[in-house]
Amino acid sequence: MTSTYSHCPDFIGGEWLNRAGGTPVHHPSAGNVIAECPAAVS
Repeated sequence: MTSTYSHCPDFIGGEWLNRAGGTPVHHPSAGNVIAECPAAVS
């Protein structure tokens, strides 16, 4: 199964900022990426 992730901006310090990237979250049994944790940069 293929999924696409929609990226949304972070609200930091009263303004919307684009994400610098993130860390993939892997399914422990299958090993495929199931989510992405944002890495916020202000």
